[in-house]
Amino acid sequence: MSAVGWKPKAGLTKITEPTLPKAATIPTLPISWRKPGIAICGSGNGINMTLNKHQGIRAALCWTAEIAHLARQHNDANVLVMPGRFIGTEEADMIMTEFFNTSFEGGRHQRRIDKIPVQG
Repeated sequence: MSAVGWKPKAGLTKITEPTLPKAATIPTLPISWRKPGIAICGSGNGINMTLNKHQGIRAALCWTAEIAHLARQHNDANVLVMPGRFIGTEEADMIMTEFFNTSFEGGRHQRRIDKIPVQG
């Protein structure tokens, strides 16, 4: 992250013992401040599923820059999840750059996103 000029902020932590429910609460802190979050684990699947249980989180598992672009543009994803075992540093940099520099398109995509929240 520092290679592309991003500095870690509050909520960034390294989990040494993987416990998905605990790890998935950490990226929710920046979301409450209306800032995007990032999570990286082995395949990315477990943390992605767990993060998406939180109201207001739209985590996207991205392993290419194109997927990251579409996740932001069409789904207004606010947490980038990357599979650490399957991408290298260069690919991760490209994915992060694309994710954090792509804007949400809105329109028909906004109507779909409005249907995501669960009513209790």
